[in-house]
Amino acid sequence: MCETYHIPLGEVKIDEYKKILESKDLLPGRKVLKENINDTFLIIRSVGIDNLEELIEALKNKKKWKTLHLKQG
Repeated sequence: MCETYHIPLGEVKIDEYKKILESKDLLPGRKVLKENINDTFLIIRSVGIDNLEELIEALKNKKKWKTLHLKQG
C-alpha cells in the first residue's frame, strides 16, 4: 500500500505563503518572487485570492492572470 502525501493547498493561506517565501533562500531563478513582494501580495488579496490553491488556479486561468498582471502595472 502506497499512500500519496501532499500539502492541502487550500489550507495554506496567502499571507502564510508570503511569510514562507520571505523566510527562505530561493534559487537564483526564483528570487524574482521576492521582488515587490508586499505590493504583489496586496494585489493578489485584492482580487479575492485567499489561499495557495486559488493562486495556482488563477495563474492557470488566462483572464485572471491578466487581471493580476494589469493591476501590478
